[in-house]
Amino acid sequence: MASASGSLLFEIHANSGKTASSSSGQPAGATASASAPSCSSRPSSSSRQRRRLGRLPSKCHVAALTALLVSANWVAVGAIEEGTCLSSDTDGSSCLQAQFDNSSKTSQSILDQWLGDIPRSTFFAQRFERTWSLHRHDKPLVPIDLEHVAEWLYASKEAAKAVEILPHPKNRREYRGKAGLLSRFEDAFLKGHSMVINSLHLWSEPAIRVARALFYEIGLPVDVYMYLTPPFSESYGQHCDVMDAFMVQLAGSKTWVLCEERNYRSAPSEEYKGTCQEVTLKGGDVMYVPFQMMHYVKTEDEVSAHLTINVERQYYVWASFLLAALHKKMKPDIEVTAFLEADVFTMEVERDAEQYFHELMHLNEKLARLPLSDESPDARKWLTMALGGKDLPPGYVEQVQKEMGAIVARTLEALSLEPKLKTRQLQIWGKRSPAKELLAAVAEPSTELVNWLLEVARLHSLVHFSRDRPKRVLPKADIFQSLSELRRSGKEGNPSSGGSLLNPDSQLVRKSNIKAVLRQVSPQKMQLNLNSQAFEIPTEQEDLMYFALGLFGPETSMGKPFKAADVPNGFEAGKQFLDQLVLKGALELLPTKR
Repeated sequence: MASASGSLLFEIHANSGKTASSSSGQPAGATASASAPSCSSRPSSSSRQRRRLGRLPSKCHVAALTALLVSANWVAVGAIEEGTCLSSDTDGSSCLQAQFDNSSKTSQSILDQWLGDIPRSTFFAQRFERTWSLHRHDKPLVPIDLEHVAEWLYASKEAAKAVEILPHPKNRREYRGKAGLLSRFEDAFLKGHSMVINSLHLWSEPAIRVARALFYEIGLPVDVYMYLTPPFSESYGQHCDVMDAFMVQLAGSKTWVLCEERNYRSAPSEEYKGTCQEVTLKGGDVMYVPFQMMHYVKTEDEVSAHLTINVERQYYVWASFLLAALHKKMKPDIEVTAFLEADVFTMEVERDAEQYFHELMHLNEKLARLPLSDESPDARKWLTMALGGKDLPPGYVEQVQKEMGAIVARTLEALSLEPKLKTRQLQIWGKRSPAKELLAAVAEPSTELVNWLLEVARLHSLVHFSRDRPKRVLPKADIFQSLSELRRSGKEGNPSSGGSLLNPDSQLVRKSNIKAVLRQVSPQKMQLNLNSQAFEIPTEQEDLMYFALGLFGPETSMGKPFKAADVPNGFEAGKQFLDQLVLKGALELLPTKR
């Protein structure tokens, strides 16, 4: 097949970087005032590794777990949900009605399956970020079974090294038994040790498909772990995590004790008091748990296997943005990529500044929320899934700017009543300064600062999700449907329309399984990050890129089908770039009616 003349998108690098019935609401259960151990950013010393990983079985015990998981089909929906709006003024009279393309939702998405009878709009408006949420299912909804895991575990030494044996639940001692990798798993399991398979999505094909589908749906990076816990055992003691998570039961059952009050200050057991509730996950139950919620997990008389699918929301809450803003204030000229490469955009309570902002969450819980999350359940999408600064709802930047000022003002007011916190000094770029003075410096954020923070969020969400193995985690989107349509239309030979594979009547649509970020890198050049690749784009094609790949802006296609003739400046001016977007997997050529 002939291709368009020349590659106009010049590749510059790869980024390294009961089945139908579900219960809603919180389950009934005994509540009690409970003392809990301290809340740490990681359950054990191998903190960075465990954040991304999950736990697993050995083959001789896999046979005991006979529950196969029901395979399910889903499609990631790129467009924003119907009925959501963004108020652009104080009385809410001006409201942006989101566009919704029903044709894009061809089957139930993975998240809709997990939520069951709870509409996603209800989940994101009332439960996401705010509280834990249980969703009952008779059978597992994730196409992973333990026989499959055993196959790759025994076939790959590298994969086997991803399995971590946890300390014994009774004496908290590390496993000191057999030396061989596989024999260690079997012996440790028999003796009551739980195990976790770290970064399961890097080894298991079904796991990476789950991770991608959820990433495309919610717009936030995810990690997949798998835990295997023997009967009468537990994984960790009571603790809280720095990221949200979906717990997906695969086999057996596991009892969770969840404490509603967040432990933002990492209080030790003798100081933390929480109202706790017990719930047992079984079958294919799914449970969402927000970060900093204290919990404790144990098994009774049967084995448990479950996925922990971490949702790394902590990077995109107000506390993270304010910390990033302080870094920008101290280094006004720092560019987004340089900032991300400096590895200071974290919120994992591993540095004193991160710990400080976690403590501030206790004073102002809005610091633990995404920008504008009270305005719309789609706040997360506008934040991380927009193509760029021109792909946002009208009034969005102004609303974020206003909310940022209000949050800083409220935090400063609360600090006046906290003598120890208001005198604390923070280290930013190696220099220690009074925290209160630093916060006061961003109390009236500029539009330029807010746009910089939003670009940080968009680019970070892409590179962080694919950081370990970019081409596996976010590969190029398939183009076979588009190639098939080109062949049907006779474009396998010499292209017509003046060298283009397309014609003015060609129907195109942004593919749902892509993550795209468009950034200005020089006056003449833009960079399009598309999954694990990046391409240079001439600045004069900016309007075309926003129209073709934008999801939310008023001058974009909003993820809906469009004719090639409808692009800004017309088909002739943009045809070769449209060709390249099809061949790179960003756009799909839709079948013509015959």
